[in-house]
Amino acid sequence: MEKRTQINNVNRGIMLVGLLLAFGVFVFADLYVLNRSWDSWISPTPVISLFGLIFGFIILHWQLQEQHLNMIEANRVQAQNGLRVEIYKEIATRIELADPHFSTLVVLPSIFMSELRHRMTQAVPRESQYTFARIHQDLKGSQDAIITLLKSLESYEIAMPEFVIFRERFGKMLRDLMSPLSELSLKASLLTSPKYSTIEWPPSPEAISQLEALTAKVIAIGHDLSGLTMDLRVAAQNYLLGTIFPNRQVRPRQPGDPNVVVTTIPTASG
Repeated sequence: MEKRTQINNVNRGIMLVGLLLAFGVFVFADLYVLNRSWDSWISPTPVISLFGLIFGFIILHWQLQEQHLNMIEANRVQAQNGLRVEIYKEIATRIELADPHFSTLVVLPSIFMSELRHRMTQAVPRESQYTFARIHQDLKGSQDAIITLLKSLESYEIAMPEFVIFRERFGKMLRDLMSPLSELSLKASLLTSPKYSTIEWPPSPEAISQLEALTAKVIAIGHDLSGLTMDLRVAAQNYLLGTIFPNRQVRPRQPGDPNVVVTTIPTASG
């Protein structure tokens, strides 16, 4: 916009110089070609009238051009703000859909392990409340949620380049999650029923120890994912809606544990 204003100012200067040159040529032609005297130009009335006409035209042109530029700028800002709102709505929707899946990463392994320990103490162990299909579906849903969030951020990279830090951290968490989640899903699914001939029942202490280690990894990543989505929601509001609601900012997350990483972007608003 500043470059366009500079160009328009130069054009206005050129137009003014052109008009003055045209006026000079007209005076020269009138005096030396038509052999009229200076008295007709020194007389106040024609000079004032001509200069008034010229400068009136210039001022009118400048005003119309300024109004046109202001209208273009207002339309641009309105369209940009509308796009910001639409991007925020999509990101907020993706976050709302992803949150339950990230909570599942924390809740499902914890409940399954508690239930497993209880089943192991029973004389006639019952089957788990979790079926193979449910475990696989619930845990896989978290991976799909991360991928969906990543796609949304990548789709609007040109509008919010500072959010590359969120894409990188979601991508890293996805890579860190895939191996332990896949192994946990398989091992937990096999322990849903003591009737499976492929497992030893009750499971050995070594098997329980391995399962607990996998559970701890998945739960930790689930907590990190939930925190990262909170940070994304805050950053998206401040960056995308900050110019629409000036002088308003959502405070970053403030966890009680100083070791917890809070993700922010370099600037508060775009």
